This record gives sequence, C-alpha cells and structure tokens, in this order.
Amino acid sequence: MIKEKDYKYILPGENNKPVEHQIKSHSMIIIGANGSGKSQLGAWIEINNPNDIHRIGAQRALTFGNYIQQKSYEQATNLIIYGQENPTREHNSRWEWDGEKYNYTSSLLNDYENVLSALVALQIKEQQQFIKECKERDKEGKNHNVVPEMVMDKLQRIWKSVFPHRDIIIDDGKVLAGLERDGQYFEYKGRDMSDGERVGLYLIAQSLCVPSDKTIIIDEPEIHLHRSIMNKLWEAIEAEREDCFFIYITHDTQFASTHKNSKKIWVKRFDGTTWEWEEVQNSELPEQLLLDILGNRKSVLFVEGTYDSYDTKLYSEIYKDYYVILCGSCSSVISQTKAMNSNAQLHNFKCFGIIDRDYRSDYEIEAYKEDNIFWRNTNEKYCLSMRAERIVRKEREEKCNFNLSKTYTIHMGNDNTDIYLAMEYWRFYEQTGYSFKIGNVVSKEGLEGSIKRLYKYYPYWSLIQILNAQEEKCV
Repeated sequence: MIKEKDYKYILPGENNKPVEHQIKSHSMIIIGANGSGKSQLGAWIEINNPNDIHRIGAQRALTFGNYIQQKSYEQATNLIIYGQENPTREHNSRWEWDGEKYNYTSSLLNDYENVLSALVALQIKEQQQFIKECKERDKEGKNHNVVPEMVMDKLQRIWKSVFPHRDIIIDDGKVLAGLERDGQYFEYKGRDMSDGERVGLYLIAQSLCVPSDKTIIIDEPEIHLHRSIMNKLWEAIEAEREDCFFIYITHDTQFASTHKNSKKIWVKRFDGTTWEWEEVQNSELPEQLLLDILGNRKSVLFVEGTYDSYDTKLYSEIYKDYYVILCGSCSSVISQTKAMNSNAQLHNFKCFGIIDRDYRSDYEIEAYKEDNIFWRNTNEKYCLSMRAERIVRKEREEKCNFNLSKTYTIHMGNDNTDIYLAMEYWRFYEQTGYSFKIGNVVSKEGLEGSIKRLYKYYPYWSLIQILNAQEEKCV
C-alpha cells in the first residue's frame, strides 16, 4: 500500500512557461495520438527541471557485457543521471549530438552497464554501512541488529513477482539467469536472456538506483513487456520507490486504464513549439475506450459485433476514414454513441453509431437519428460486403472444381469468411426465392459480388445462376 504523499511536477503553461502542479497520486500517464508530441513533452519536462527529473527514453539498448564494471556509487549514478562522471546543470551528455542539437527523443540510451555498476555499488555501500554499524555496537557491547533488506533483496523480490519461473543471479561481477527443468538446474549468461527479461532487469535496477525524491519519466514503458506482467512490474517498482513520482508516456491504453489512481493527461496536438493538452475527465464511457478514442485522430463509428467477428473486417473496409469500435450488442452501440456525443471533452470528434434495424419501427429509427445513430438492414450489410474490394493473398492457391457431384473443400486461410458470406447470399436466395433487397429495390451487386467469388470454383453453376437471374453479365 503506497503511502499518501504530495508530489510535484511541471507542465507547459502559457508561452511554454513551466507551471508547477501538486498531486497526491503516485503516478501520471500521458497519452495522445502518434505525432502529438508526447515524447517531446517528456524531454521538455527533463530540460526544464533537470535537478529533479530522471527520464528513461523509449530508445534504449539492452546489451551488456559478461562482467559488471566496478565503479563507485557516486560515479555510476552520475553516469546514469548526467551521462558523465561529474554532475552538471543539464543532461545533454546522456543524449547524442545530431549535428545541430542534443537529441533528447530519438537518441539510443546506452547505459545498461552503468545501471548494473550502480546496482552493485549501491549494494556494496549498504553492506559497508551495516558492517560499520555492527562494529560500533560491538564497541558498545550491544547485540547486532538484524541484517536489513538491501537493494539486491528488493530487486530479487520484484523480479520473482514478475518472472516467477526464472532466477536472476548477480554475483562475482556477473549476471546469470537460472531455471529448473526436468529436475535439473541450469544457469546461463544474463546477456542471453529474452528481450522482456533484459528490459525487466534494466527497469527494476535503474528505478532502484535513482537517488531519492526524483520524478522518473518512462517513455513507452510497454516496450518488450507482455501485457500480463507490465502493470505488475510497475506497481511493484512504485511500491519500492514511494519517494519518487512516476510519469508514463504510453500508447498502451489498456495499461493506462488499468494503472489505478493515476492522473491522466491527454496531449491533443503539438505544433513543434507548444503543446495543447488537458486532463482526462471522468466519463460515462469505459476509461480504456475513452483513452482509445483520445489516442486516434479519426471520427468514431460504433457498430455491433465483436472483435473476432466478420463485422470488424467489413466495417473497417467500408468506413476506412473512421475509427471503428465494436460494441457487441445494439444497446451498447446506442449507449456509447450517446455517451460520447454528450462528452464535452470529445466535442471535436465526430461520432456515429450503426445498428441493425431488426424489428424497430420507423418512429424509433427517426428518433435515433437525432443522436447520430443510424440503421442498416441485414440485406444491405451483405451487399456492402459483396461490393467491398476483395483482397487476394499471394500464398493462396486457387483451383477450379468442375465436378459438382463431389465435396470440395477450400483452404483459404483468412479468406474462408469471404466465401462463406457469398454462400450465405445464395442460401437466402434458395430459401426465399428472392435476392437480397435494400428497401424495395432488388440489389444486383450482391449477385455480382457473390458470383465473382464463386465462379473459379463452380464456373458452370455460376453461369447457370446468372442466366436464371436473367442478368446480362458475362463472367
């Protein structure tokens, strides 16, 4: 349980002047669309408050040698914070010079070995402090205190909470990984661990070694980390560093929504000099959905269906200029469309909903239009699908089957759905005697689209269907 404390941070105000804010939350999350200037904002915070800020950039090297270089804690920590052995007023030395400026956002942060050196140096420093205290108590004839938890103990505890099936061993100037398999214990070099394990060690070690009362900015905390462990990792790190304030800059809206009690900042736009940002307000929309919407630049379209349904592919293909959100049920489309249109923070986003008509009356349909909710009947949806551009994948092998008396199986990977939908058209036709309709108008597009998808497999049958439908078309 993190103790309540007042934390301070800065954000740009009028004319980009730093404005100090105070908060009791232990962390803040910055979200925004690609190109909105989130990383530039993180760099601005670091540049304008270098004494209190430590920023871990998105571009970070994950390689280190076989042996940890021995350095003093002060030396190693200065290399992490300032990029050089002696403290300075700025952090320029951490970042590469690109010929015009120190590039704070796209430079590769290559400090893994310095982080490991700082970790070992801090462990030695804590051990020496305990030994000193023991000697002083010996002189006074007092018993020794219990050995306190030191930085390596904390690292091990966090590591095992995130990677329970893998040991991390830091001993004799080396980093090793260990695991038990088939009753035997294996060890191998830490540099050969997976990307996720190496980035986990890097982030844990760096966060534990940063001097007290810092604001730690992490750009893209999700890199190389599986979603199932990401929140657990950062919650464990925050619990160990209650003295520090954490700022996360992320694209991962699931992480942002599940990281509890964090302040959320939405960066709306950046013109190269100034930012337009605001705090994410409470909404009737689920928080992750709200963050998803804020993180894109398109108008929003709520539709029925689930993310593994064909509707996802269909609507995304038809409405390419919209951010299509699958809501599941019709009632969810209606409620979420209304909630978004009533959200003052989203007034710049155009929002619409599409539902199946089912058995709704004309009065209901007209009433929904006032809330930007429109209906589409099932027949029209199928015809839209038949009209949609067909994507042919190179790896698909097409074969014609001229024997309709035999069962023919089509193995087409993701294109199976395309064929099944064409079959659905003809199943409806056979059952009712009518082709699909939009209102009272018979649609030829459904017929044409389905035939185009089936004639390579059933050419004679397709020709007969065209003739039967009295279509003046040639396949």
